[in-house]
Amino acid sequence: MPLSQFTSYGSDFDKKFPGLVGRITGLAATVMFKLPLVREIFIKWGYIDASRKYANKALLCGRSILVCTGGEEESMYTTGGRDIVVLEKRKGFIRLALSHGADIVPVFGVGNTDTYRTYDFMTKQRMWLQKNLSLAVPIFHGRLFTPLPYK
Repeated sequence: MPLSQFTSYGSDFDKKFPGLVGRITGLAATVMFKLPLVREIFIKWGYIDASRKYANKALLCGRSILVCTGGEEESMYTTGGRDIVVLEKRKGFIRLALSHGADIVPVFGVGNTDTYRTYDFMTKQRMWLQKNLSLAVPIFHGRLFTPLPYK
């Protein structure tokens, strides 16, 4: 989910929720901050490591955090035309918010699964990698077989 939807001054979001723009920080998977160029892109976009340590620090600094809860597992279930949500084992962000007295505002993006074309090639093996090694290997592409989304 592009964080820019929630961080642009003068946007519809800014008009409806004045005072939040400039205070929202997105959380991204820790692995994104281990890859040199990718790390810089995520930092530039306003994201921080999704680990409890950094999320806690952001809340202590008065930041609001944006959490995409499904993570690696949800990315493996992505299928065009089907919206799938994985929340069963994703409750740490709720405990963290409650410990800080932070509000939890659920947002659901309908149709995000149509952004890319996905494939179920070797699904069992890829799910094993994800569950046992925390290594997600979603197979997808966008326009002209590039990372550019269809929508």
